[in-house]
Amino acid sequence: MVVNDAPPRVTAIVPLGGESAARFVAGLVKAGRSDHVVIFEIFPERVSQYQIMPPRAETSRQVMLSMGLQNDQIEIIPGQPYNLFRFLKALGGWLERHPQPTVAITADHLGGRALRAAIQQTLPAELAARVFVIAVPEQGFHDDRWWRERYGVRSMAINLINWALPNSLARDYPLRLWDFDAYERGLRAAR
Repeated sequence: MVVNDAPPRVTAIVPLGGESAARFVAGLVKAGRSDHVVIFEIFPERVSQYQIMPPRAETSRQVMLSMGLQNDQIEIIPGQPYNLFRFLKALGGWLERHPQPTVAITADHLGGRALRAAIQQTLPAELAARVFVIAVPEQGFHDDRWWRERYGVRSMAINLINWALPNSLARDYPLRLWDFDAYERGLRAAR
């Protein structure tokens, strides 16, 4: 399930995930695996919409800056894709505007195969050939004994389902926002 197919050096690294992915990417840049980080500004989560927390792209940028990366090494791409299909389409657009770069995307430790399948299914072959996957090392379990930890079993089950169903990962679906207030009004009216 672990996929690490990136060459020793790529033009840009795209972190997928939270602060652990941002720390991992900052370490890769400092180690010389790349000079550039591209962060896609994803659709904001509820905590960001209500300004409880900053958006994930800004949080990742702050983590990387705190680890010694320079501001000019980090590029934030606006657009707010809200699922993997839209993220990969946005990445394909970025690759078309930049004809030479190779890109490595970080993946959940056991989610690399599902991400690789989604990349191959969503992007044209010439663009997919320039996109690689790097697995973020997992802190909660080890590859050799993932079944002994609850988090390892949970992660393996989720990633096996995602790997078995790449069509669901690389498919577009409409964004449906839930109106909390309308839901509560409906509950009160039902009483």
